[in-house]
Amino acid sequence: MAIALMIIFTQAFIFATLLAFLTLGFNLTYLTARIPNWAHGSFAALGVYITLTVTRVWNMNPYYSIPISFFVVGLLGITVYLGVVYTLKRAGAPEIILLISTLAVDIVMTSSLNIIADYLMYVHKVSSRIFILRDLDIEVFGLPGILVVAPTLLVIFTVIFSYMLYKTKFGMAMRGTVESPELASILGINTDMVNLVSWFITGGLAGISGALLPLWFLSDPGIGTMLIIDVFAASILGGIRSIYAAIIGSYIIGFAEVGGTSLLSFIVPEIGGVSISSYRLLVPLTVLVITLMILPRGLYGFYEEYKERKIKPKEVEA
Repeated sequence: MAIALMIIFTQAFIFATLLAFLTLGFNLTYLTARIPNWAHGSFAALGVYITLTVTRVWNMNPYYSIPISFFVVGLLGITVYLGVVYTLKRAGAPEIILLISTLAVDIVMTSSLNIIADYLMYVHKVSSRIFILRDLDIEVFGLPGILVVAPTLLVIFTVIFSYMLYKTKFGMAMRGTVESPELASILGINTDMVNLVSWFITGGLAGISGALLPLWFLSDPGIGTMLIIDVFAASILGGIRSIYAAIIGSYIIGFAEVGGTSLLSFIVPEIGGVSISSYRLLVPLTVLVITLMILPRGLYGFYEEYKERKIKPKEVEA
């Protein structure tokens, strides 16, 4: 039983950490571009197939795919911003059209990933439809490499991003763009450059998450569509207007989804003749609905309201 619990905890922790990369970038895109990127999950799916190519075609260590995925998917983010979002903005398209455009990008990317999967299967004889690369992972201090590498990278990127955001001029420009794009433009801030960098970072983080995903979880061309549900749930739960609250939301969703369904499967192996794991996506969807009904601004919004209520009485006394 102890071993089973340890495996469940490991799976939940790894999934939550990889989800945190995705949600961190998703919130950043929303704050700067003012639209949720529906294609964000497919960005990660491209990272999945970069890792598959690096390992099965090039016969290299799977961790070499991390920098490759970061830059390739980061460049994809810039391409989507310039080719779709920025172009439509310049044409005066409303936000709903921008949102639909990212959904169209997701459809195109999913189709492209299916083409890539077929190419790898028929040309390179690689199993590319449903696969897992756990056997290619390395050991670090007697632990699965991903269990050490993923959280370490998350901490490193969070620290670097925090420093960039609060200690550099570009970070000040980015925060100004987030608060008020119009005012930032008036003050001479190049908001287009801020958006370009934001979309590159967003794509890069999604690429890292995708690159590590097949080292522990089953993957396929449609994995991005499944991931976007978790990303939305984690983002709304943590608070879409906070980058760091995204990490908190990701760990709650990750442990609730993976850990919760795994533990429940011991009690109720199946419902209606179907394995309990098949209902896994009900967890983030349920959390999403409950959060929108009770805490529409997420945990970060609740924290802000708490601070405001705490400060107001002191102002009255003064």
